[in-house]
Amino acid sequence: MLKALVAELPVTLLVMLALPIEVLGAAASYVRIYLAKEIKKLISIREFNDALPGHLPPDAASQERAGTIISRLEGIASL
Repeated sequence: MLKALVAELPVTLLVMLALPIEVLGAAASYVRIYLAKEIKKLISIREFNDALPGHLPPDAASQERAGTIISRLEGIASL
């Protein structure tokens, strides 16, 4: 289920996730609404949150980054 959901994310959405939150917040309202809706769906999936650390390198610094990534996603979800 998780792979299918991530596979359905448009490339545009993935590119936008790399933008600073300030840039996303200044986007047109329909863009903010779309991003928030899609990210809310993604972070509500327990398997996504559980799997995220497994997609990062195993060193401690990289593993700590998982929390930063989730925080960023939560920020986007609240746009």
